[in-house]
Amino acid sequence: MTEADIPVLWKMYQEPGMADWGCRMKESAEEELEAFPSYREYMYHLCDMGFWTVIKKDTGEIIGQVGFEPGRQEEEGIMGVEMGYMIGPSFQRQGYGWEACRIAIEAAREREIKELFCRIDRENQASEALARKLGFMKEGELWKKEILPS
Repeated sequence: MTEADIPVLWKMYQEPGMADWGCRMKESAEEELEAFPSYREYMYHLCDMGFWTVIKKDTGEIIGQVGFEPGRQEEEGIMGVEMGYMIGPSFQRQGYGWEACRIAIEAAREREIKELFCRIDRENQASEALARKLGFMKEGELWKKEILPS
């Protein structure tokens, strides 16, 4: 993800239902841009994690983001690596989320991350179906996927 992607992703995030769960963004695109250098340094350089922009191959259009970060789910007592994804409304249910998430899961495997978890709004049936298709299993309020055997 680059600074140039942020205004497009932030605008996408403002679409109805996009901010309900999953990828979280600041109150304004300007705040996102201001915070991005420290995010990039911490996530990409120190943690070797972060979010990547999802680009439609045939047009070069930004259609979403996917990635993983150190995550914490205090209610469940979990500290681990949380995966998130956001695909723009006009690109949903066309396989882009599955393809992008598969690549992100492979990147997690290459980094020897043992397990990913994600949080999905109970009402987001499409996202739950995607998580199932990717091999995540629902455990309480979280969805988990083992990447490397324990």
